Amino acid sequence: MFAAVITTIQEPTRAVVKLVQKLADCGGLLVVAGDKKGPAHFRSRHFAEGCRIDFLSLTDQQASEFELTRKLPVDSYSRKNVAYLHAIAAGVDFLYETDDDNAPLDSWQLRSESVAAARSEVRSDVPETRMVGAVGSPIQQGLANGSPDVDAVWRLILDRNFAFSDGTPVVLEAGNWCPFNTQSTWWWPIAYPLLYLPSYCSFRT
Repeated sequence: MFAAVITTIQEPTRAVVKLVQKLADCGGLLVVAGDKKGPAHFRSRHFAEGCRIDFLSLTDQQASEFELTRKLPVDSYSRKNVAYLHAIAAGVDFLYETDDDNAPLDSWQLRSESVAAARSEVRSDVPETRMVGAVGSPIQQGLANGSPDVDAVWRLILDRNFAFSDGTPVVLEAGNWCPFNTQSTWWWPIAYPLLYLPSYCSFRT
């Protein structure tokens, strides 16, 4: 089983309607963590049939088996932690997380943990002839067109719309670090313990 995870304080957006269509096509589950300001229900006449949607209202969250749900702040993006736990408890084999304003591209499809055709950013101490075979990649960051994947300084100085070029995945060599976010990210079970979102810090810092 596969799940997509979001949190929202809105009625279903066009982006979510499109995500539900994609999930219906591949038999996926959508887990939605609501919040204090959000809707009491999460329904739309535009939703495709065939996609199970588990909407967790704030009341549902606080009554759940997870103690963390009663410790998280309200009016906070960190409510998404509850959706992670719900999806994992449902036994999902892998999950995809995104935002309620990020519509999947027409080319969006399920991914595999095994990335066999990736480009490798090779360090200078690694021979360039080194072959790169299939790699287990338990965290895969997609890129969101527009500006979700750029920092606030870029938005303040340049702030223009753009789209990333299509291409094969890039795998970072061991020892490299790379920031990633919750806009379009795939997770497999070995990495589930890393899903926790900080709950009591500013998301703008």
